[in-house]
Amino acid sequence: MAAQYLNDLDLNGNQLIELCLEHLTSDPTAMRGRIFLRSDTGNVRFSPDGSVFTNLLTPAAALAYRLDQFAAPTGPIDFNGQAITNYPTATPQNDSDLVTKAYADTLRAGLQYKDAVVAMSTGVVNLSTPGTTLDGVTLSVGDRILLTGNGANNGIYQFNGAGTLLTRTTDANSSSKLVSGTVVWVNSGTTYGDTRWVLVTDGVINPGTTVTSWTQDGGLAGITPGNGLNKTGNTIYVVPGFGILADGSSTRIDSSVIPQKKSFTIGDGTNTSYTITHNLGTQDLSVTIRQTASPYQLVQTDVFFATNNTISLLFAVAPANNAYRVTIIG
Repeated sequence: MAAQYLNDLDLNGNQLIELCLEHLTSDPTAMRGRIFLRSDTGNVRFSPDGSVFTNLLTPAAALAYRLDQFAAPTGPIDFNGQAITNYPTATPQNDSDLVTKAYADTLRAGLQYKDAVVAMSTGVVNLSTPGTTLDGVTLSVGDRILLTGNGANNGIYQFNGAGTLLTRTTDANSSSKLVSGTVVWVNSGTTYGDTRWVLVTDGVINPGTTVTSWTQDGGLAGITPGNGLNKTGNTIYVVPGFGILADGSSTRIDSSVIPQKKSFTIGDGTNTSYTITHNLGTQDLSVTIRQTASPYQLVQTDVFFATNNTISLLFAVAPANNAYRVTIIG
């Protein structure tokens, strides 16, 4: 029979070695702090409050939980450089969705993106003495530039000084790094700033030997404004002219220069006076009245310019139903 202790056992900071929990096949009477092993299930059971027993979480049980069963994190999660694998390959729907490499590869199929260049030139540039400016951009040592007018010497270069030989950038200096579909963005420049260029030469490209062809693929710099339009940077806008207003709200006719016309049909066989609301905002008006049926003759009657937005017509005899067409210009 096991020894019974009627008082607490104080180990005075020493270890309890080779402890074997009580083995039971059913829950005993609960007491706060009581712990035992359910030998029939293998669960360690514990009563934190003296009313019920709960299973203590074993390492194996903890590993069996899914991430979605835990509380949501409230801080950054460090993956310690490990990859997230088996992510769904479906097309992302939300801004915060992860994107798989397969999806990204699909987007850039056939294209090889390079870091942007500061400026570019479609003319011939002396590789040995390139000068200090390109397309209006003052170059600094280390700047990346694109040359598309130098035949076999076309490509992406690093600027090393006004009188120093340009060198091809390390990401575009071999046949494996400079291929058809290479894409580069031009950040600045009077003519070619904010444009994208693509290498369209097929086959194996040997830099310095193969004549390459580059074509503009995007950017506002390649857009030439048509009649009545202009462009500043990335903004295309309407050029105001005689009788035309253009501001942040709309593009519209300047009514102070170009008259507007309003037309109305009147006549009901009863009334001899009519008030017409035209909303032209002026009393400087020209008013004509004609018949609505053949011979469509002009008629004269009394016209009163009552307000800036209304006129009044007075007839000696009530016009027949829809007898007259009134046109107001102002």
